[in-house]
Amino acid sequence: MKHSSVFFLVAIILFFCAACSNGKEQSVRNTDENQENITSVEMNQVNADELAQQAYDLIDEAESLCKGGMGVISAAWHFGIWNAPECEVDTVMARLSAQMGFETSFVEKNCAYTPEELINGDENFDGWEFCLITAEDCLSASGVYTSVNKALEIARGLIREIPTDYENYQYLKDYYTQVAAYAAYFEEVTGSYNDLIGAIDDYESKIKTAKEPLLFDFE
Repeated sequence: MKHSSVFFLVAIILFFCAACSNGKEQSVRNTDENQENITSVEMNQVNADELAQQAYDLIDEAESLCKGGMGVISAAWHFGIWNAPECEVDTVMARLSAQMGFETSFVEKNCAYTPEELINGDENFDGWEFCLITAEDCLSASGVYTSVNKALEIARGLIREIPTDYENYQYLKDYYTQVAAYAAYFEEVTGSYNDLIGAIDDYESKIKTAKEPLLFDFE
């Protein structure tokens, strides 16, 4: 009878030991799985942050190029309207180049035609359109339009890889949309000089508003 009791107690002890062992193993497995899940979430967050930063930097680059290019166009157009008519033909190219911030030799090489083609009756220069087209030709030759388009193309692809529930997803998308609209106008300027100035103010105001929510995280 004593032997039976001993065997019974031993069996109970072994059962509880096995149960505890299984519980510990299960607990370890659960901990490992939870750790893997946490690591996966953290990695996804890191990847989204990196993609978002890259996209932001590219959009910011496109914005800066558009602003600089618009500065060149507005300066050339202003010069063509108010200063060029008072210039002698042989001084126009040098003065226009200085207004745009390009070397005269670069402008002469890349402009579509010469000032001589736009001489008015009193042998003075009268061609604001020449100044505008020359500005656009120089921007194209220096690769500004290509760089803007490439930066926005890559940024768009990066944004598409970011989860839509990412904190800054919609802000990035809005920023991209506003800069892309500005870039489209920059490449196809229309209207009068006053229209140009109004459009610049409007586009840049919208871009500033769209960009503000991103400044803390990405600047």
